[in-house]
Amino acid sequence: GGGARAQGPSISVTRNYRKPGEMSTNETYRYRKRRSGEDDAGQFQWGGALVDRGERAKRTQPAPDREKPSFLASGLLSIEQRTHELCGVEMQYEPPYDERSADMDWRIYVFKGDDIVTDGGIVHLRGRGRVLLGRDRRVADIPTDHASCSKQHAVIQFRVGKSENGRPEPWIMDLDTTNGTFLNGSRIDGRRYYQLFEGDVITLGSSTRDYVLLCGDGEGQRGRGGEVTGLVPTKSS
Repeated sequence: GGGARAQGPSISVTRNYRKPGEMSTNETYRYRKRRSGEDDAGQFQWGGALVDRGERAKRTQPAPDREKPSFLASGLLSIEQRTHELCGVEMQYEPPYDERSADMDWRIYVFKGDDIVTDGGIVHLRGRGRVLLGRDRRVADIPTDHASCSKQHAVIQFRVGKSENGRPEPWIMDLDTTNGTFLNGSRIDGRRYYQLFEGDVITLGSSTRDYVLLCGDGEGQRGRGGEVTGLVPTKSS
């Protein structure tokens, strides 16, 4: 029992030690390559081919944010509803909610001096809801060629909102013109309705033409019975 212990085969292990701060041969090679600008390790993708650095930078950039859809009201529909065109011309006037076509033989007689003009001297209004006076012949129902008149100068509108008998009655509105619209010699305010009566005389700007309103049925309202008063063109008027 006191025999000697068997000895196994001896193993020799050789270790390579480096001094602190000393680089291996491979590390020294890569360091020199980086210093010389020849390091191409960053140009390779694992399992892929050579890729340009600029191209790789583009690929790694985050995708730009796409504009998200907006379901809020843009206001374009309301603008379209407030304005309209006729013959490619933007109209300066919108008819009121209580517009009705004239059911009586209202007429406008156009005088120059003491004589009715030969071209368009009588304008029949029966069956019309409104007539536009102005220089723009593309949209004007009654053209006015005088230089002091605007392209869309004034409108005669038939309404039932203020009618006592429920029949359409004529009203006039100046469309914010520079030289004005005159009713029986008095200038009226722009963008306000003024009721018309049989025998009223309308003049536009500095034009010498008179537009006289008469009713052929003999049932038109006669006489003004007081001062000329205007109504703001709102739904309640």
